[in-house]
Amino acid sequence: MKGLTQNGAPSTGEIFDASKGLYHSKYNYVHYHTDVLFNLSNIFSGYNEDRVYSFIPYFGLGYMVIKDEPSAHEITANIGFNNKFKLS
Repeated sequence: MKGLTQNGAPSTGEIFDASKGLYHSKYNYVHYHTDVLFNLSNIFSGYNEDRVYSFIPYFGLGYMVIKDEPSAHEITANIGFNNKFKLS
């Protein structure tokens, strides 16, 4: 992961913009996660091959580890939905 940081962690120490306190940031990480999807259209209306629209919410949990020093680890979460349209 490459980017910029204002608090210096994890920073390469190289200054990007001193007036704004921005430093270059670079580190390696691993993110393990899993998502669960539910096709609510199929659950409540049954399977229909010709359905034009399907609503599919999802949620997930994960664990992220920064491998470089200073190392860190975090539990992650996500939530969202997919809209599926059959146009032809």
